[in-house]
Amino acid sequence: MVRQMLRQYEIICFTKISQRRLVLRINMINVCRDLIRKYPFLADSDVDLIWYIWTKQLSDVGIEVASESAITLMRLWKSGEIASPFNISRSRRKCQEIYADTRGKTWIARHEQQE
Repeated sequence: MVRQMLRQYEIICFTKISQRRLVLRINMINVCRDLIRKYPFLADSDVDLIWYIWTKQLSDVGIEVASESAITLMRLWKSGEIASPFNISRSRRKCQEIYADTRGKTWIARHEQQE
C-alpha cells in the first residue's frame, strides 16, 4: 500500500509544475496519514517520518539512503526527486489537525497544556 502511494507520488512528480504543488501537498498528507496509522511512533518525530519517507522513495528507484552522501541527498531534494522535509513536516501537522487517530503523545500533551 505504501509503495502504491509512493508510486502515485512519482507519477504526480511528472505533472505540470503549477498543478504539482497542490497535488503533492494533498498526496503527502495522505502518505503521512497512512504511515502514522501503520507506524504510530512516526506521529511524534518529523525526523523519523522524513527518514522513513525518503528511504521508501529512494529504495523505489534503487538507491540506498544510508550509503548516499549529504550532497547527493540535497541534490535529490533540490531536483524534486525526494519530498521536501518542510512539505513532510507541514503535511504531518495538517494530517494531525484533520485526523484525530494520527495524533501522537507529543501533540496530545501540547494541546492539553494549552487548555
